[in-house]
Amino acid sequence: MDQNDPHIRKAFMERVLGITIGNYQSHWFKKVFREGGNPPVVKESSKEVIEFILSVSIIPPLLKESSKDVIEYVKKNSGAIGYVWKDEAAGVKGLKVLMSIDVIDHK
Repeated sequence: MDQNDPHIRKAFMERVLGITIGNYQSHWFKKVFREGGNPPVVKESSKEVIEFILSVSIIPPLLKESSKDVIEYVKKNSGAIGYVWKDEAAGVKGLKVLMSIDVIDHK
């Protein structure tokens, strides 16, 4: 699950995925227009899992306009994953926080 807020999107791409927004967009362009998917493989670490997901997924994440939209989608769709500002996820029932990072340029 992706979202349109440029500040959180940049923070997530750089701090969690370790890539720039440009690299992320290039990755999806290549996946959608040039390649097919690969069979699942077991990975040893979270970083390897993220790299694997990016390498085999051929459908780009859905883009939602706000954290509220992301939260609602994730709550309603089993297995969905998204990213939102920490304060916007606080106290939301039915939402599991998997990772939290500190971002100085919040909004």
